[in-house]
Amino acid sequence: CWYEVLPQAVLNNTAPAHSVPLLLANHGGGDDHLMFLDETGLLLTAGEKGFAIVAPMHSGITFIAGEAFARLVKHMLDTYPALDPERVWVTGYSMGGMATYNCIGTHPELYAAAAPMAMPLQNLSEETKELYKKYDLPAMLITSTYDFAAWDTQANHLNDGGNFFLQTYCGFNGIAPVKAFDYETYPVIGRPFDSFELKTVNGEWRNGEWLICNKQGVPMMGLNVTEYLQHSLWPGYGDIVYNFVKHYRRCKETGEIVYTE
Repeated sequence: CWYEVLPQAVLNNTAPAHSVPLLLANHGGGDDHLMFLDETGLLLTAGEKGFAIVAPMHSGITFIAGEAFARLVKHMLDTYPALDPERVWVTGYSMGGMATYNCIGTHPELYAAAAPMAMPLQNLSEETKELYKKYDLPAMLITSTYDFAAWDTQANHLNDGGNFFLQTYCGFNGIAPVKAFDYETYPVIGRPFDSFELKTVNGEWRNGEWLICNKQGVPMMGLNVTEYLQHSLWPGYGDIVYNFVKHYRRCKETGEIVYTE
């Protein structure tokens, strides 16, 4: 089963065709699809920004998410003409982050951007490597400094799986992977980057975001880190996800990523 979060104009078919983005949102292992939407703030963000969400229940079937959720996304696009097939984004927390990697590793052509949360990249199939010879995919890992899944709390930077994510998707997006991570020169991210923003969220949590651009100057890779948060859902994540993915669409005619400020 799944939840659909839809603007009223999508439900009553008064919104223009292909005018509303769709976010595939994958819950974690300790929560369900509605709890995930509520406690990450995605529900509120969707209401404020006017995008649609489809949130499947996937406990026990994460390993088939790549194929199953592609069919779910296509069902949503076929059912609601207002949804935009060029702006389908995907995110997920913890186990949902694993499902997100599964989705973009199986059908990257379906998604315009991905924002996995609190989950390192653990492995990569040969089939996925072949797919990414054809498709770029903007991706940002979202984590925190007490997140046991993606973060090395003693070293205060990403763990090996987080580094593997950066290396792998930099390569897929035409950005040169580094030979070795240099945390003395580049604390936290360990490699050169093109932009950095530090802000305080809700007046209490410091949040940093690093972006890495391809040769055309398009920010295709990102890392977002909030200080002191544990591996748990947090209302600020909804805005962080949207503020990254909103810039991207995938042209249906060419398959290329289009970036807008």
